[in-house]
Amino acid sequence: MAERLYLVDGHSHLYRAYHAVGYLSTSRGVPSHAVLILSTMLWKLIREERPDYLGIAWDAPGATFRDKLFEQYKATRAGMPPDLVQQLPYVRRLFEALRTPVIEVPGYEADDVLGTLVERVADRDLEVVLVTGDKDMLQLVGPKVTVLSVLGRSGERIVYDAARVRERWGVDPAQIPDVLALMGDSIDNIPGVPGVGEKTAVKLLGQFGSVERLYD
Repeated sequence: MAERLYLVDGHSHLYRAYHAVGYLSTSRGVPSHAVLILSTMLWKLIREERPDYLGIAWDAPGATFRDKLFEQYKATRAGMPPDLVQQLPYVRRLFEALRTPVIEVPGYEADDVLGTLVERVADRDLEVVLVTGDKDMLQLVGPKVTVLSVLGRSGERIVYDAARVRERWGVDPAQIPDVLALMGDSIDNIPGVPGVGEKTAVKLLGQFGSVERLYD
């Protein structure tokens, strides 16, 4: 059986942890709820999944190449809450205590790190599990790559292989970027084609196969 490499979308997990419970702080008034819940989430992952290898993909501070391509990228998102910013140094200490490598690259997002690492290990005898709730990452699913998504407060685990992606989205994993390009993504403030939602996007891709062929 191939060894398993688990790659965690760090910021996705951090925000999930932050919103999972109400405000908590230490006796000195330092916010602590995000660190507490994030540590619980990571220990649960380690205990239940027993990964052979584990890494954290992290958003580097500063602008990314996407901001240069589209200045309105994520423009509607609020900045990181101050009480979460205060916890970032302790999040770093948590990763150090767990001896978990953190991979971040200036100018790129955690998504880019995940995609690059999947490509880098493609020729190795490894099964890769991406631990993220980001639908964009479903495009990476393949014979040796799955996505483990944990839903909100329910904690329901969903493992996406190619069949599960097709069941949920109606397209193959490689077509996920085309679906999102057509329907847009309000979370990232990316406009889609006017009047085209998820169902229409899936229908068009079922007919034409890709955005490029649709243009042709």
